[in-house]
This record gives sequence, C-alpha cells and structure tokens, in this order.
Amino acid sequence: MRKTRVLSSLAVAAALAGCATPRPWIIETDYESPSRGTTTNFEPIAIDIPAGRASDAIYIWGRQTGANYLYDCKDVEGVNTPALQTLVQHPEDALRSLFEGTDLTFIEVNIGSYVIVRAR
Repeated sequence: MRKTRVLSSLAVAAALAGCATPRPWIIETDYESPSRGTTTNFEPIAIDIPAGRASDAIYIWGRQTGANYLYDCKDVEGVNTPALQTLVQHPEDALRSLFEGTDLTFIEVNIGSYVIVRAR
C-alpha cells in the first residue's frame, strides 16, 4: 500500500510540474531504510557528498537519507553540485544546500518523497 501511495504522489507531482510527456525518469525508492529525519525521528543525518554531477549527488543523498526521489534525466543533465559534508535534521536541508547556485529545485510530495525539477 505504501509503495503505491508514494509512487502515485510522485506521478501527480511530476504532472503538476509540467513533466507529463514520456521522457527518461529516474525513480529511486528505498523502503528498507529507516525514515531517518523524515517523520518523528529527528536524529541528525550525516551527509558526505563529493562535488560532481547532480545525478551522482542525488543518488548518494538518497542513500544517505533514506529518502525517495524522482527526476527527469534531462533536468539534471549537465548540472554539477558542490561537495557537501554536514549534519542535517531533514533530507530537504541537504537538497537545498546541494542545489544552491543551480537551477534545480524540489517538491516534497509525501513525507520523505521528493520530485526534483529544473526551475522554470
């Protein structure tokens, strides 16, 4: 049930973001990970992401936070992000820092689930 709800929320958010055309999408879900920092558990999350391609940074961010995400490959193509080493309370805190100075942004569509898009 949870998996269906999360993916449905991501699909709705993608459509609202103007991404309804069929394009290569990356959907990453990790239901085995604890929801650290995404509900009532506010333990700091250690983030250690090297500078480089946004797609790599997003993948590492997802693994380190346990967050679910979806993005259009074309939106992150050619975008680089800075290195990030910090402790955060919520996954979106790290995303804000990663996307600073880029035209990437995100929409939280469910607790711990994000759609990453290019700001238009």
